[in-house]
Amino acid sequence: MTLADVDGIMDIERASFPSAWPARAYRYELLHNAMAHYYVVRAREQEPREAKRKKYVAWLRRSDPQESASRLAGYGGFWLMGDEAHISTIAIHPSYRRRGFARKLMLHMLDEAIRLGAHLVTLEVRVSNVAAQQLYAEMDFVVVGKRKRYYQDNREDALIMTVKGVERPGYAEKLAQWKKEGKRLTQCVWRGWQRLQDMVALWRVLHPQTCE
Repeated sequence: MTLADVDGIMDIERASFPSAWPARAYRYELLHNAMAHYYVVRAREQEPREAKRKKYVAWLRRSDPQESASRLAGYGGFWLMGDEAHISTIAIHPSYRRRGFARKLMLHMLDEAIRLGAHLVTLEVRVSNVAAQQLYAEMDFVVVGKRKRYYQDNREDALIMTVKGVERPGYAEKLAQWKKEGKRLTQCVWRGWQRLQDMVALWRVLHPQTCE
């Protein structure tokens, strides 16, 4: 994450959290908090309909279409305190949820935490956020406690989830396997989505009258 990402991060922050961090908090974290480590995940931006149509006209004429741009899909970060990494935030843009980006980001943060010397990784999660709890459990996080009325917006409790021994070779092997599986899953989802978009775009090029 860089200062240039902050404006895009704020769009995701406001869409994800009732009590959003202000932009100045992220700037402070990036510039002044030596314990803070923040990361972003990007996705190729979906092309507008007219751009997709032009792409297929170019393909039909055997010219080279331009590559799509990338868009900020999510972000996350942790504070490293000694040998403990505390994941302070993670969020995915609503348009990119349920497409593997949260998993990819979590795996990257775990990788980075281990590289920086962490032996334990911990986080808080809303008791109502079952999907996030399941994702963390897949990475060997376990519930070790509860913080009563932790969230300020509705006074909801938070579960404390922790994974220990991340520096051990056995966990590194698991992490490598999870990353491999996640890459295959992301590729399958992306290819399927792209094929569907390509079929629709090609139909519109070949049959423009039926799409009016």
